[in-house]
Amino acid sequence: MSDFIMIILSVLIWINLTIAIVQIFGGLYRFFFGKDKYPGYKDKLAIYLTCVIFYFLLLKLFWEFFDVERNMNSYEGILVVYTLIVPLPLAAYYWKIVYHTKK
Repeated sequence: MSDFIMIILSVLIWINLTIAIVQIFGGLYRFFFGKDKYPGYKDKLAIYLTCVIFYFLLLKLFWEFFDVERNMNSYEGILVVYTLIVPLPLAAYYWKIVYHTKK
């Protein structure tokens, strides 16, 4: 890959990592200490947190099972998709349940 693309991917990974940390801790805080914004709010937060845990478990299993550190060039495309594309629907779901008000 060219240097420009690697820089863009590195910046996107750091942005995704920052967003993920904020959303996970925000989701945990809202789940345990927050108030219900609407009926089913905490249930949707539980679904989000379960999906996030499943996402990271799959990443860990993939990393260990395929020995990604040794074979990084073989799995580069999969990792880019998994770390840059897959978290976007999770982030969109989180924003929808936290900032969408039901009437």
